Amino acid sequence: MLATSTKKRLDDCRDILVGKLPDLKAQIEHRLQKKRHLEFINQPIDNRT
Repeated sequence: MLATSTKKRLDDCRDILVGKLPDLKAQIEHRLQKKRHLEFINQPIDNRT
C-alpha cells in the first residue's frame, strides 16, 4: 500500500500528463471564497451580516 503523500504525488503527476491541470483563475477564486468564508465564521455572531 502506498503512503498517502506518495499516492497524491502520483495522482498529481497523472493529472498533468493527461491534461487535467487546474484552471488558475478558478483556483484563485476558490481560495478567496474559502478565505472569506473562514473570516465570516470567525467573526462574533453580532457582527455577521
